Amino acid sequence: MRAPPVWRRRVVAVCALGLGTIGVFVARIVSSSSNRDSSSSFVVMHIFWGGGNPHPSNSSSTHHQTQRGLRVSNEYERKAARPIGDGLYAHEHLVDVALATRHETTTTPREACRWRVVRKSDGAVVSESGGERAESFEALYPSPGDYVVVAESAVTTTRHDVAARRVRREIRTLSRIERERYLSAIHTIYSTPDAAGRRMYGEEFLSITWLVREHLYGAASKECDHWHDDAGFATHHVAITWQFENSIASVDPTMAAHYWDYTIDAAEYGDAWATSPIFGDAWFGSANPNNADHVVDAGRWAYVGVMEHARSYSNVTNPYGLLRSPWNTNKIPFVMRSSYVLGKFAGGFSTFPSCDEFSMALLTNAWVGTTFNQLNGGFHGPVHIMTGGYWGWDPAIWGAKTETGRLNPISFLLFAKFLWRQGYARCPDKCSMDTPQDQCRCSCPTEIVGGRSARDVLNASGAFDLNAFVDVKGISYDDILEGLCGIGFPGEMFTSAAPQDPLFWPLHGNAERFLQYARILEAKGVLRYDETWGYDHSADLASDTGVVCDWTDVTGMQMPKCVPATCPGHREDDLLPFDNLFPGAEPRVFTNAEFFFDIINPASNAMPYVYDTLTSWPGCDGGILGKADDLQFLKDDLEDEYNDANTSVPAVTVSATGLFNENEDAGSRWTAPLRNMSLFKESKHPGVAFFHLLFKTLAIVVYEFSTMFTTNFVLVCVVCILLLAFDFWTVKNVSGRLLVGLRWWNYVREDGTTEWVFESTEDMSEIGATDRRLFWVGLYAPAFVWGFFLFMAVIKLNIQWLIVIIAALSLSSANIIGYTKCSKEARQRLEKFAAGGVAQNLVGAIGVSNILSGIGTIMGAQQQQQQQAPGGAPMRQPTMSV
Repeated sequence: MRAPPVWRRRVVAVCALGLGTIGVFVARIVSSSSNRDSSSSFVVMHIFWGGGNPHPSNSSSTHHQTQRGLRVSNEYERKAARPIGDGLYAHEHLVDVALATRHETTTTPREACRWRVVRKSDGAVVSESGGERAESFEALYPSPGDYVVVAESAVTTTRHDVAARRVRREIRTLSRIERERYLSAIHTIYSTPDAAGRRMYGEEFLSITWLVREHLYGAASKECDHWHDDAGFATHHVAITWQFENSIASVDPTMAAHYWDYTIDAAEYGDAWATSPIFGDAWFGSANPNNADHVVDAGRWAYVGVMEHARSYSNVTNPYGLLRSPWNTNKIPFVMRSSYVLGKFAGGFSTFPSCDEFSMALLTNAWVGTTFNQLNGGFHGPVHIMTGGYWGWDPAIWGAKTETGRLNPISFLLFAKFLWRQGYARCPDKCSMDTPQDQCRCSCPTEIVGGRSARDVLNASGAFDLNAFVDVKGISYDDILEGLCGIGFPGEMFTSAAPQDPLFWPLHGNAERFLQYARILEAKGVLRYDETWGYDHSADLASDTGVVCDWTDVTGMQMPKCVPATCPGHREDDLLPFDNLFPGAEPRVFTNAEFFFDIINPASNAMPYVYDTLTSWPGCDGGILGKADDLQFLKDDLEDEYNDANTSVPAVTVSATGLFNENEDAGSRWTAPLRNMSLFKESKHPGVAFFHLLFKTLAIVVYEFSTMFTTNFVLVCVVCILLLAFDFWTVKNVSGRLLVGLRWWNYVREDGTTEWVFESTEDMSEIGATDRRLFWVGLYAPAFVWGFFLFMAVIKLNIQWLIVIIAALSLSSANIIGYTKCSKEARQRLEKFAAGGVAQNLVGAIGVSNILSGIGTIMGAQQQQQQQAPGGAPMRQPTMSV
């Protein structure tokens, strides 16, 4: 295929110019996606906002007052078409410390500026553009805190206050790689002891045993529960989640305590909630492990250990010395779960708390004390019960009664703990590990019961205040008392050692998000909401006793003195036990009132974290809490505020999918026909696989067969190069991530130097064999085809076509080298193939080795080292600075 000779030189010149233009275009694409957490999508909505305050104040200028404003945005905001926290937080501008932030002026057209980011606390310049003025500037904020962005144009200099915070996101909205890093950071605090963790990660590191011990000291006290069933529930759990966030951020500074919106699972899965991806082996593991011991035995969290020989570490252990509740005498030293509570599936709950329950509370609650009760109980407690489970009672006596009868199995454990606190139930102080389990259980000793009947003991202990608890035909009071005194075996999530289960950590963020939303609406006058400290007690809840037992000087079989009172830890002026929330600051504790009203108030500047969205609840109809008509006034109010901020926010449908949802094309209507094709039938991502092959195939077809339709060399050249550019972008930014869990990108440091980063997920359970095969065949095969075309072009002296061929080989080789460096498996396959001499001889014959060598030099001659962190995700190290 040849162009007419008279046009040859002119055509070559035109195509060379076109190739250069396309190269610049491709470079721009690569550059725009090359930041610390590069992310791309087929459709990117370039929509920007001015930050959190819907009425930003005018910025000041060193020359004169100006109306020029600042727009800040990150990839998540541009994708979702909503600012961080929906613009409801009281910050002029709000940015995510984990992501590159784009800064622009609000003028039209945008002004070119020199940009500088200055930390307020010490005046240090943490990032600056330098060089020529630019219309936009991307920067990473090094840590949570307050900053000033200085934008210097040709005529004015403006300064803008910016708050950098960790942004907590719903775990399903994280990209696969970000979720891997999150889970890996959690796994690190589970597998690293205190001293080793502080040496490696600093003083903010807290191991899981440290956090479990802290929770046990509050919740497993014999006096009363200092953390639950009263007003201090929210403050204690917000604070321990804050500590957890500081700890995982010490492991990976990009981390936040991301949350689990379980109302999505209630809406999407109903009573099949255990099939949610949350319980996949690569995420948090099965909700109902299939083994007699109820041990999580598969996936990332298989056989996560409970600390043994813990008496020298904690004042609270079980009789076997495990870091467990004293009344949980189970000797198996691993995290356990069950979906059954005394034989009843999910303890009688049909599904997780629903969005309708949150909606009703938002619209009807008039007092924060009512909300505290709901957050402690119905809004999150069922998740603990349904994923912890409870077993160890005689099924011959209890099975049919708990499975089908009126007996409420949940109340049994709650009241059994109350018997233990009152001194009726006693548990062994110590059992050796070789003591049989049935010889190391709690009981109600004869010395305590004396000559009283079971009914008298139950009456004295308050059991008859819970009518549904004991009014069961066919079960005697003796059986009830014996069962209560024996207590049984709950899974970790149904105990005061619940932080031992990794499910604990994303659970409470959803409750705090709801509370923040309600408080913001109250502050805006949208809702009437009394924040007077207190708690709306439940008279019929077996754990909400309102009793404090004094065990001072109690010995042997003496009984404690139990009186009606508020448990310390729940009163407004009680001190919280958290003195390490602010890294680098002097240790300080806060009262409940100080912490609730001053520190975690969403209008406060003290919190180092915010939530990605407060208004979006995909588990609700229309994605908003409350009926559409009930909160239409709220929607209108928010839209007015967005408009006042000169912000264009299009109507969007909020879903639970992430920026790069690996499942998004699996259920799409347009991909359905692809599943009928044998090539894509077994693919998890048929749409992605289709486009992975489409552009490269079209480029080859156009190159080889275009002479059947046209002799216009310029047209064919441009079409081929465009198809190759589309293919390069698709492979680099989309198909590599979703089909094989790999990505490569260029990280630009604050000082302007760069490094090539090659990442892969070590957990390949989500990678389908068909997707893997399609990806690697689609990556390598076209390079050999273009190599053959190169050979033929040289033999036939079709020199002008070298432009297309070299472009194809260059772009293909870049992705081949990038993804081969990402994948150990691919490197091994390539080395094995090269050892056979075939690839080496072919490359040598057609001269491609120079191309590969050149690209390899540019990308970095040093081999990327990937250190495997506990939990799966690789920890990257720089390969080369440019």
